[in-house]
Amino acid sequence: MLKEGAEVAAQVAAGAQQQLRLGAVLTAGEHLMPALIQSFREHRPDLHVSLSVSNREQVFRSLAAHEVDVVVSGRKPEEGAFEAVAFAPNEIELVTAPGDELAKRRAVPVELLGERPWLVREPGSGTRRLCEEYLAANRLEPELLTLGSNGAITNAARQGLGIALQSRAAVQLELDYGLLETITPRGGLPSRSWYVVWSSAGPLRDPAETFIRYLQSDAAAYALSAARNPPR
Repeated sequence: MLKEGAEVAAQVAAGAQQQLRLGAVLTAGEHLMPALIQSFREHRPDLHVSLSVSNREQVFRSLAAHEVDVVVSGRKPEEGAFEAVAFAPNEIELVTAPGDELAKRRAVPVELLGERPWLVREPGSGTRRLCEEYLAANRLEPELLTLGSNGAITNAARQGLGIALQSRAAVQLELDYGLLETITPRGGLPSRSWYVVWSSAGPLRDPAETFIRYLQSDAAAYALSAARNPPR
């Protein structure tokens, strides 16, 4: 932190452009952050923004080491010196291949879901943990097929290799064009939010405070809405 403070002081003294170092879990990095960064830069063009994207475990390790200023994640940290605030809903969908008979039902008995293979992310992923918690809560023990990215899971689901819990942000395009369909299980699916997270060990830099306020603004909400519903 002393080294970081010295670097910032040197940048200010030299009139250098301030930096905002963002981190994000994979789903947020791929599907939320481009629109948010573009909109934010319209408000603060003086800031140099960088983005590091990795799974949940790695991104919070970087935040704890002060290698990034803030992180966008689909889950609040349960331990460690972190603070977090929700800024947008994170709708969860259970996706499957087009034409799946389960997608045609209004409410699917949960036990039927255990008869299908489930497509899951790698250990350390927040999406993987969400899936494991849902399966455990419903006492399901299906076959698991581990894939290393949201794109791989999406394509595998399209080919009928299994079903998957995914953030709607990650599958919006495929749902819009009929490349995937959704299953509605009885009892519903988990409710989640997107969070901005920062370290409580030491003061926040001004660019980080500015970005946290921005994420809670109408401008950020509009940017996310426009990204979800682009012109046809």
